[in-house]
Amino acid sequence: WGRGYGKPTINVDTIRQSLEETNSALEEQGYSIEAVTDETIKYIRQAEAMATTNELVRQSAMLATVDNFAMAESVKGLEAVLAAYGLRAKTAGEATLFAGRAVDIITKVAHYGQISAQDLVRGIEATGKAAEQAGISLEFLTALLETGVRNTAKSGSDIGNAIKALTVGIYGDKGQAQLANFGIATTFIDEKGLERARSAQAIILDIARALKEGNVNAQKMLLAISGGRYQYSKISAILKDEEEILRMWAEAVDSAGFADRQLEIQMNTINAKIKQLEANIQEFGSTLINSGIGDWIKKGID
Repeated sequence: WGRGYGKPTINVDTIRQSLEETNSALEEQGYSIEAVTDETIKYIRQAEAMATTNELVRQSAMLATVDNFAMAESVKGLEAVLAAYGLRAKTAGEATLFAGRAVDIITKVAHYGQISAQDLVRGIEATGKAAEQAGISLEFLTALLETGVRNTAKSGSDIGNAIKALTVGIYGDKGQAQLANFGIATTFIDEKGLERARSAQAIILDIARALKEGNVNAQKMLLAISGGRYQYSKISAILKDEEEILRMWAEAVDSAGFADRQLEIQMNTINAKIKQLEANIQEFGSTLINSGIGDWIKKGID
């Protein structure tokens, strides 16, 4: 019910139907009805279609299960990722495509890199729309975040803010002047003869390659594109590790279906442990009976 308005804002039948369609799958992952209900209502409040809601909740639950999130944090994180890249799922198909892709990328980079999924999500949230607007793909952004966290031991949010500063610095006057000294262009002429900005992703790759070659003027350039000394150490730690950037970028690009496979592995492991526990309980009961305690219990009952 809408507070103070005296009329319902959410159709109860809609929630019930949505829950019935999602609960069975999520119960296998250990989620309570209360947890699923809370997250389903959040999506329905955003006027998501029922099928879309079911898929978004399923993807959030998968991220929570595979990467050890709290369900509420997983929902918030996935929303932040989709918002950062302007992805609003209007259908179940789009929810599977957008949210599923994001979960695959985050899960694989977290499993193969030295960064948690939580830090990845917080880093993307800190970067906001800056990365997407500067032409940095989600796959490449996660590679930059992992490289930064790996080499500095800073939080995902700290590295995300540094990358945000970088997307501004490389297009500033000082940054462009310093990059020109490296032979790195920040603009190009298109087929119509118009000057356009190169993507930050392409520029960053050029910078990392140049730094690997050991240019002596690197410090002055890094200071310029970092926007000063505050972000310098973090930006430097990222851009000087081209090998790690490329390694994690490749993992992120080749991540389709990874979360589903990880979930299957985890669920099989859980089921195996449950079966093992059941067998141990049965064996324990059998041992008690064979040891004579069964006769003692029977005499007590008689």
